[in-house]
Amino acid sequence: MIAAIVGMVPDILGVGELFLYDRLDYWAASIRALDGHELFGIGFGGRSAANVPSNLHNGYIFVLLTRGIIGLAAQITLLGLAYRHSIFNLTDLTAATSLSMLTMVLVVTFFESVILFGFGGLPVLATLVVGFAIQPKPIRNSTNRG
Repeated sequence: MIAAIVGMVPDILGVGELFLYDRLDYWAASIRALDGHELFGIGFGGRSAANVPSNLHNGYIFVLLTRGIIGLAAQITLLGLAYRHSIFNLTDLTAATSLSMLTMVLVVTFFESVILFGFGGLPVLATLVVGFAIQPKPIRNSTNRG
């Protein structure tokens, strides 16, 4: 991984992209801004006063910053339950597609500001993917005829 960052080997996984937008600096500034507000976060209006950038390039850190540890735990619980439900209901190609899309959302959320239940193209798409992942199995109608 370090050799890919330095440029000694091809960066197939895109590890160098972590440093392209100073993501690590943004993430560290967000964690420092939580000082004294760890439990419930600084809220949505407090970001300008906390001197953090508007695009943190990490949906999970954004939730931690704005909603605190409780909000992040709730979101991770929701996503974990959706992922678990999607794995246990893996019965056909549609369920496999739903699971793969949910996996992509979880990974993209780590590197982009995709916030569930937010406004914009990516947040709406991510919310739809999570919603389809937790969709219950259809109940088969077993009627006795005869």
